[in-house]
Amino acid sequence: MLTQGQRFEYSKEVWLEFIKRRGSVRPAMSSLEWNQICTWMDDQVPLRVVLTGIRECGGTPRTLMYCVPSVREEAVKVARLLA
Repeated sequence: MLTQGQRFEYSKEVWLEFIKRRGSVRPAMSSLEWNQICTWMDDQVPLRVVLTGIRECGGTPRTLMYCVPSVREEAVKVARLLA
């Protein structure tokens, strides 16, 4: 389980990577996007897996939710490598 400080850093890194990937700054994170980040944290998806999934998602994501399938694919790939 992550500490409060670790949760803050995790969510900050995810959001910054998404903003960089999107190519423009949005004013605020939606509650749906925040809930997705919390789900990744609660499911103990490693930060590097989430960041890689965001980087590798195709097209131009308008919301973080667009990157969810790519993050899931990266998590499966890493799990297979570790098995």
